[in-house]
Amino acid sequence: ARPPVFQASVSSLMEGGLGKLTAAEIKDTLSGKIYSVQYGLGDDAATLSGGTTKADFATEMQALMAFTTDAAMRDDAFERLKGFIPDYYQQLQSTPGGVFQMQANGVLHDGDARFVMPSQQDFLATKNADVKALVEGELKTAPVEITIVGDVDEAEAEAEIAKTFAALPARPAAPKTPAADLKVDFPAANLRRVFEHHGRADQDLSFIAWPGADFTSDPARASGLTVLSEVLNLRLTDVVREQKGIAYSPYASNVNSQTFPGYGYLSATAEVKPENDQAFYDAVAGIVADLKARPIDADELLRAQKPLLDQMDTQLKTNSYWQSVLPGTMSDPRKLDYIRSRRARYQAVTAADIQKLAQAYLNMDKALRIQI
Repeated sequence: ARPPVFQASVSSLMEGGLGKLTAAEIKDTLSGKIYSVQYGLGDDAATLSGGTTKADFATEMQALMAFTTDAAMRDDAFERLKGFIPDYYQQLQSTPGGVFQMQANGVLHDGDARFVMPSQQDFLATKNADVKALVEGELKTAPVEITIVGDVDEAEAEAEIAKTFAALPARPAAPKTPAADLKVDFPAANLRRVFEHHGRADQDLSFIAWPGADFTSDPARASGLTVLSEVLNLRLTDVVREQKGIAYSPYASNVNSQTFPGYGYLSATAEVKPENDQAFYDAVAGIVADLKARPIDADELLRAQKPLLDQMDTQLKTNSYWQSVLPGTMSDPRKLDYIRSRRARYQAVTAADIQKLAQAYLNMDKALRIQI
């Protein structure tokens, strides 16, 4: 049986309480304190995170330490979560975006079970003991890397780590991931997928994706593909919204994995009327043909780069950005170089690069179509 990754990632560790205290007792004990504890499972790590204030930083560290070592994950908390599941699945099925959320990740990873969202039936059949085994295995045995961002000085951070995580018994070095576990594929067959939602009949989501590239093997190429996706964004707005009027906010994006070698994809998405699905596809195919045939002009390149650079300027001022990019930098110091060189990589992309990348990656014969 596959591990209950999705079930674990939507479970609330806080609701399950600690071995020594129930969730209600924790709430009473820490009344007036500002803290939080969230558990998440990513492609290459499990994360325990939370937000707090400068005054309650010590409380936050104690709470994270307590859930690392003593998360109870009581059965009744998981049963309460199951009580919400039928409504949750029904809600997802009632919109094109919800059904896309349920289906797309599995399809984009060629049916790899690790990325397939379980059916409602499978979720309700999941035993809390299996979720607990998965989560505890990470929390109690895996190597720990700590990232702290925000208004906390280093001496204070070190003092609180000394009182909490530094007291843990030594853990093994980071495990070596078997090569087979790092293999993830973009689909090469069955490239036209149609799913149904239970909402209004005039609502449809149309999605087109091309196999792309990973990040780590060539960060400059990955940045070029992101700029290409911004060029696609500009063209989609111009053609699909302004000229054809078939979608209000079509958009493109680029995904490149830092975990799975070779894996990534570019995509174009629009919410259209069902009868306009083909018109959207044809518009995208026309845009792609033009990007391959001739280089974009300097003005369009600048307009594609500007939102990326502006977004970066904004992100650098936020805790959430640093919290998303700093984890993993201790085990892979290259990640610090990626952060430092990001702006320069975007600025280095040329019109000739965009044309070459479009020719190399935007192959309509390899495009996956998902229609909801």
